[in-house]
Amino acid sequence: MSPSPVPHVKAKNTPPTFLWATAADALVPAENSTRMATALAAAGVQAKSMCLRAAGTA
Repeated sequence: MSPSPVPHVKAKNTPPTFLWATAADALVPAENSTRMATALAAAGVQAKSMCLRAAGTA
């Protein structure tokens, strides 16, 4: 089983989604949000995403 939610994206059961990430986050790469946004778009799920430049994980 994948720890990523990306393989589980389905248009029929995924609600509209807002994703945000920080480019400076050393723990969780912003690329994870990009992959999720791409999967949501491919499934026809309404989504918005934002990547902040100068913040990291607290």
